[in-house]
Amino acid sequence: MAVQVRRMTVPKPGAGKVHVTRVAATATRLHVNCACGYASQAVLFPYTAAPTLASGAFPLFEVPRAHEKAMAVWVNSTLGILCF
Repeated sequence: MAVQVRRMTVPKPGAGKVHVTRVAATATRLHVNCACGYASQAVLFPYTAAPTLASGAFPLFEVPRAHEKAMAVWVNSTLGILCF
């Protein structure tokens, strides 16, 4: 369920400090795999060790930080996948 972060985001030149701070505040550890194929994707809700920004195929999944690990385990279980 835990995945490694492979890329790092760099703000565009000229991006305001307020905008960068607002975008960075949306980082989370749990994401939803919206572009999944049940035969090829093993993890529907990947969990990262460090907070990461969402992307088009992996939008963020807002859960209180204290519950992220438990939620990652549950939603990637058989019952969680069936509910998805």
